[in-house]
Amino acid sequence: MMLNSSIYQGANLLRFSNLIHGLSSRASGNMSFRRDKTSKVISNRKKFLDQLGIDLEKIVAMKLVHSNKIFSVNNFDCSKGTSNEKNWIKGVDGLITDVPGIFLFATYADCLPIFIFDPKRKVVGLLHVGWRGAITSLCQKTLEKLKREFSSNPTDLAVFVGPSIHSCCFEVKHDVESQFRENEFGEKGLIKKSGKTFIDLQKVILLQLIGQGISDENIEISPLCTACNTDTFYSHRVKSSKRGAMGAVIGLK
Repeated sequence: MMLNSSIYQGANLLRFSNLIHGLSSRASGNMSFRRDKTSKVISNRKKFLDQLGIDLEKIVAMKLVHSNKIFSVNNFDCSKGTSNEKNWIKGVDGLITDVPGIFLFATYADCLPIFIFDPKRKVVGLLHVGWRGAITSLCQKTLEKLKREFSSNPTDLAVFVGPSIHSCCFEVKHDVESQFRENEFGEKGLIKKSGKTFIDLQKVILLQLIGQGISDENIEISPLCTACNTDTFYSHRVKSSKRGAMGAVIGLK
């Protein structure tokens, strides 16, 4: 679902009045400090966040490393990664918090932006999941951390998986294929076509979430493929497109 011509949101999360979330598009400009001048990225981020009513200084960003590590954000982390890469949360691909007014932020260009909300415990989560995060159980580890730290029940959780690369465009080599074959859910995401191997990451993630007890009725997955729609989204895989990254944000009012 689109908020406007440049922001994508999950319909299943919009029903919660105390929650703000969204994923930018190419129309909002590049959100990664690695792809543009710092001043330009800050300007792009501010414009994107302004549309959602979020102060730039209230976000917390993470340095993405394609891991299965998650960090719990508190008041002392506010504004980390806001205007440069020097003080962002390092070595993780997942953030969670129960602090209102602090907004979790990450950048994407094909990987899956996964928004999580527990309306009962009032906890939010934001994950950056690529193929490495999928086979090393980032989603499962996040849900375990939510249970352990906030007593979250998977049956209460609502999840939105935003626009990302789909199986139509996600071809992999034998080394990646073999790792998925060794994974409980990964093998079910492999697709063979014309002698090539493709991965349905959305299916893998869906099976992982359901396996952890989240109802499929509470999981929304965007059908939009970032690699098929480079006029709308940035894509790391499509080399011919101008490089950059979208930004995703989630937090409690």
